[in-house]
Amino acid sequence: MSNEGYDPIPDVEEGIVLPSVAEGEQAPSSTPKLSPQEIYPQASEKEAELLCMLDDVIANAIPKFDPPLLPVESVARGAAKDLPGLIGAIKIPAAVFVAAVLGALMFIALNNPVAIAVYPYITAIMTFIGTLPALKARFSDSASTLLGQIDSTITAVKSKIDAVGKTAEGYVDMVEDTIQKVLVPIKPKLDQASKMETMLRKIDKDIDIPDTKDIEEELGDATDKIHGVMDAVTGALDFMKYIPKAAQSQPLFDQYIVYPVLAFFLLTQLLGVYHSQGSVTDAVNDATSDDATGGVADIINTTTLEATRFLEAIVNSTNTTDADDETFADQVADQWYLITTAFSAFVGAVVQIVVTFLASQKSLIFGQINKKIKTLSDDVSDLLRDKVEPVFKDVLLVSMSKIRSKFLDLINKVEKIEGPLNKLKDGPLGGLSAPKIEVPKVPKMPKNPFG
Repeated sequence: MSNEGYDPIPDVEEGIVLPSVAEGEQAPSSTPKLSPQEIYPQASEKEAELLCMLDDVIANAIPKFDPPLLPVESVARGAAKDLPGLIGAIKIPAAVFVAAVLGALMFIALNNPVAIAVYPYITAIMTFIGTLPALKARFSDSASTLLGQIDSTITAVKSKIDAVGKTAEGYVDMVEDTIQKVLVPIKPKLDQASKMETMLRKIDKDIDIPDTKDIEEELGDATDKIHGVMDAVTGALDFMKYIPKAAQSQPLFDQYIVYPVLAFFLLTQLLGVYHSQGSVTDAVNDATSDDATGGVADIINTTTLEATRFLEAIVNSTNTTDADDETFADQVADQWYLITTAFSAFVGAVVQIVVTFLASQKSLIFGQINKKIKTLSDDVSDLLRDKVEPVFKDVLLVSMSKIRSKFLDLINKVEKIEGPLNKLKDGPLGGLSAPKIEVPKVPKMPKNPFG
């Protein structure tokens, strides 16, 4: 048979690597590879390549699934990248701290027990408000990263599952197309042999004219089987069950992550103040315990009087006596905890921002996503093993093995017919001869995506 016009087939023509030689055995003198025709010496070159193609399909009949894991960098590297943003996030709380110190001095000058008792809580709340822009921006960026990666991961998983089915269908289509091309020049010869069957049997009574329909119909519904089982796998997967509720949408992320965390941060600031000075009522009682008056009206009058004195002190600041300075210094010393409370609130805000930045690093987010991907991958592999593998074995292993056996049998029978047909060429039917078989080109094998 002629082989002109064919392109070499990668992978197939490289042959099959032989097992390594055991210790004590003699190594073969030839190259440790077999060509397709060395594997199938009874076939022509292109027929042997088709048979090797079938071997390759059979060898890859078991589907495999590789999870699309995300790249994860080290926490230290991620923290280094976030450092400029972290420094910028502390600027507003630092400004609030400066303002809180100035406000504390003003409230000390007022010398009002109610104002002094309430001010630490005001400081804590204002410091928390100062952290909100940075925290909200960080949460928003984390949510965008998380939700975006989840969507892309689901798409990648679906694509990989779809590729398993499409690859199998591609194998079937490739084999069917190649078989049809290889059978094109053989069919006329078999048709001629069928018309001359009686005369051929006189030459060789053991001649058997094969029917190619057995080969052509072997993969008749293979594509439908593959398509059906892959639809069943896709339908059996509920991707939402692998995604935590907080990571399913932006509103749910805000509801389950952002708002609880912000509430916890505010509560932490307020509890810090409460721990240092007690409740507002306790602070007021402590501040007024030595006063001759304790009624609400007296406190209001005292507050008004102290505010007037404070404004007068500002207007007449150039005439302030040393005694007044000493008095104000004494007041600052007595109420120094207002300054320390403001500083504590600032330190707490910085800690909260740092914790938020560290806990929302992309490496940690990707690491959590990868855990879910591995769980999903295990379930996909189970589905492939339970549902897809039996069908693939039937289509790509059993059917392809049958096709290979039938094709080998066809080659042997056609070879046996060829001699008697040539003898009849100059016989009583003069001029009737068998056509020369030109086996068409076999398409190149695709890269194996399974392994």
